[in-house]
Amino acid sequence: MAIAGRGAGDRDGCTTEPMQLAQLTVRSVAYDSPPAKLVMAAMLVDIDERSGQGEFAAGDASVFQPPSGEFLVAMGGGEVAGCGAFVRVDEGLAELTRMFVQPAWRRRGVGRMLLRELEERAWASGYVALRLETGRGQPEAMALYRSCGYRDIPRYPPHCDDELSLCMAKELSAPPFA
Repeated sequence: MAIAGRGAGDRDGCTTEPMQLAQLTVRSVAYDSPPAKLVMAAMLVDIDERSGQGEFAAGDASVFQPPSGEFLVAMGGGEVAGCGAFVRVDEGLAELTRMFVQPAWRRRGVGRMLLRELEERAWASGYVALRLETGRGQPEAMALYRSCGYRDIPRYPPHCDDELSLCMAKELSAPPFA
């Protein structure tokens, strides 16, 4: 799906600034695909540089397959600009995960576009709420989520005792999310 900056008409205060780029393509890919592996490796390096915790269990790739979940990549100029995913937690509840934008693509609206696309696809898959965990050492992510209507919630397993974790949630009211 080709997405240009959506502008001030977005609901919930989650607006996208006009892109400096002509076009950004967001598409669903397999979690073990080459674009996904490339951007996930960059994400782990970034997390490690910020917190020294740049590792996580690979998990079952099938949880990222529609309709229970989905893994998206944002492509621009032939490069993988970023990624994001949602996975099923429970009836009506999904978790946003693997949100990342490559450093060269930051501050261009890529994360906001990915987030809106993930919200739309989660809604289309039957989810009415999303939750997420982010690191307290990621102020850009915290600001993005708050500006898009996510609110702080108590830490949930397995993050309960992790002081570096911040958990947030948002109820999805109805499409369109544009």
